[in-house]
Amino acid sequence: MSRRIGWRLAVEPLGRSFAWSLFANRGDGAVSLEDAGTVPVANGLQDLVAEAVGADATSGVLVRRETEQRWSRELAETALPAVLRARLMDRTARHTLSISARGWLARVPWAAFQLPDGRRLIEAARVLGTLAPGVVATRHRPAARFSGVPGLATIDPGPLVGAVGPIYPGGLPGMLMAQEGLPPDDVLVLGPTSPDEVGEQLRFDEWSRWLYVGHLAGGTDETPGAASLVLAQGDSAARLSARSWLADPDRWPAPARVGLIGCQGDDSGFAEQAGLVTACINAGAQLVTTTLWPLPTDESLGNEALSRLALAVLRAHQSPEPVDHLRRWQLDRLDAWRRDGHPADSPLMWASLTTIVAEANGD
Repeated sequence: MSRRIGWRLAVEPLGRSFAWSLFANRGDGAVSLEDAGTVPVANGLQDLVAEAVGADATSGVLVRRETEQRWSRELAETALPAVLRARLMDRTARHTLSISARGWLARVPWAAFQLPDGRRLIEAARVLGTLAPGVVATRHRPAARFSGVPGLATIDPGPLVGAVGPIYPGGLPGMLMAQEGLPPDDVLVLGPTSPDEVGEQLRFDEWSRWLYVGHLAGGTDETPGAASLVLAQGDSAARLSARSWLADPDRWPAPARVGLIGCQGDDSGFAEQAGLVTACINAGAQLVTTTLWPLPTDESLGNEALSRLALAVLRAHQSPEPVDHLRRWQLDRLDAWRRDGHPADSPLMWASLTTIVAEANGD
């Protein structure tokens, strides 16, 4: 039986460099500091990351197969400590890597990093996001255990007019309504929805899952509480901010598993969304899957890429092993990217996903 090794990598920008700390849990329950250091950041690297996942991402490096592989290898050599790259070469162990990243490093496509042996990070390890332990320890609503009861899906809840506009201007795509789409027992709320209505819907039943597919407004590194779900009040945008959600979690209770799929809007690019994940956990979520950067719509990238990703998150959240289920989908998309090079299969999509796990009480 393979050894299980858990790694936790913490990275934080420090001016023209960043600091990192690597911790290891080799299965005996003890967590030890493996190594730590600082890395100078090359001129323009932060800008390159911003361009790769920003407003022009659909024509950027992550969707061009001939350049993406080299870029992901070079970025890994900069951002992934050499000691961790070496440890992940051990194929006799089952690695899980939890990444705590701040600032611009939180928008780096970690899962797509290429290791020295040619594998991507997602192939060498289960890759998770993580929050500070205090977030879980002090949450207002304890996390309920996952059950198989129906879920709630809130799709395209922003205003029909305005600067952002709907994600599905022509209506919900057929693939989401087909037999292999949204589960027939789930409740679908489609179109403009106010913060009060979202709260009413979340309180209506003991949902097992909540899938949100809509615009997200980013906070800043200094004010993550400003990160918001972009909803609607009449014809105008109305935001449910992480700050408001944290202040009143009983008004917007979260089920055991939450998916927050953020699409491009006016504030695409460096959207600090950690505040929304913290709010989900505080409101009762046990597991949250979200996007590290705003994603292009089906129309802008083609091949129903956004809808397929949303369904992948939904299917994973239905699974007894959601992290492994989603990882298999990511690996399938990586195989397709290597084979066909279609932008819909690029790391712009599959590497955008991160899952944070905050176990139910007693686990």
